[in-house]
Amino acid sequence: MQKIRIEAGQNKTIYSHLNASGHVFFRISNKSNTNKARLWWVKGPFGSIENLGEFKGAGKIKIKGVLWGKLRIGQLDSRTVVQIHDDPRVNTNFPSIEF
Repeated sequence: MQKIRIEAGQNKTIYSHLNASGHVFFRISNKSNTNKARLWWVKGPFGSIENLGEFKGAGKIKIKGVLWGKLRIGQLDSRTVVQIHDDPRVNTNFPSIEF
């Protein structure tokens, strides 16, 4: 499990993947005890954004993005610690290329 510290008012990438599927598990805790934050995916291959909304406490999120993805966090009202881990699997098996 990874612990990430984020200051109030900052946005930060808390998870990224390449060609994965599965889930990301998280726990949000902050100094003000609201324990909430806004989460969104930046998804490859074109960098589209999917707003997931506001989350509080702990939960899990499905891994998104065809080739890659970054899970971002923001709208923090105080210093926040996020604990995060995943259960990734290969999303797409690409055919081998031989020359």
